[in-house]
Amino acid sequence: MTTVARIERPVGVTILAVLYFVGAAFLVLGALGLAVFMVAGGSLGAAQGNAAASVAIGAVGAAFCLMLAAVDFAAGYGLWTLKPWGRTVAIVLAVLGLLGFPFGTLISIVVLVYMFRPGTKVTFSGKSIGELTAQEAALVAAPSSGMGTGVVIAIVAVVAVIALVGLTGIVAAIAVPGLLRARMSGNEASAIGALRAINSAQAVYATQCNGYAPTLRQLADARVLSPDLGGDASVTKSGYRIALTAATGAQTKAAAATGCGTTVTGYFAHAEPMTMGATGTRAFATDSRGTIFQDTSGPVTESAVAAGAARPID
Repeated sequence: MTTVARIERPVGVTILAVLYFVGAAFLVLGALGLAVFMVAGGSLGAAQGNAAASVAIGAVGAAFCLMLAAVDFAAGYGLWTLKPWGRTVAIVLAVLGLLGFPFGTLISIVVLVYMFRPGTKVTFSGKSIGELTAQEAALVAAPSSGMGTGVVIAIVAVVAVIALVGLTGIVAAIAVPGLLRARMSGNEASAIGALRAINSAQAVYATQCNGYAPTLRQLADARVLSPDLGGDASVTKSGYRIALTAATGAQTKAAAATGCGTTVTGYFAHAEPMTMGATGTRAFATDSRGTIFQDTSGPVTESAVAAGAARPID
């Protein structure tokens, strides 16, 4: 059986292949980290009624990391085995790297120059040594034995920079979902605080005016509620829409004293995320009893609160 002599892999190609293998390994570790986040975040989110959102965020992040890892591994394998498509993948990744101005752009340019060198093109032609012309053999020998110092330094820099970018990506992939959840938790805490402020303001207003205010503006004008909550129909604050209305069936009473407006015998205040799952995962509501209720499937309705079907916050 005759053995076909294959073209020797250049040092620069070897370094790039190892780079992509390492990048793929880091991305797999990132996916594993996000899988842990899914389990831990889902358990923690269950207590807050947002387990599905926690799992979804972790799943999307892990899938994205695994997809990038597959691309990096494919690039490394293609370069290591001198597959013609391996050079194509490396060129595509380098073109995308041009967006990383300024360092990513400069390094990607060097890689593209290296990949488009005549000797490199012949190396990835798929030919065996016996199939090369004398001119092609000379071109292949040049980058294999005498690769320029500048190219070597640039490729080593690529290894360092992409490794750094990979680590940064992993940290970001793990941290960003946590930051998003922290922001939503902050929004939810703000909405709960707003409803508690409305309950307190209504208690003071009822003492002064012998009834509850039917609008936020009325409470703000009476200086018992913060002006930032004093909207006519509703206000938007920290990703939530907060509104106050008279309770269904509540009786209307004339102003009982100077500075008091028309009052009602009951009220219903509610707060819903502007975008469910993005600015918050729970909707809230309260009434004259002062208990705050929550729902993860949509707005807390007045009928659910009145019937005792809504779940109080912990």
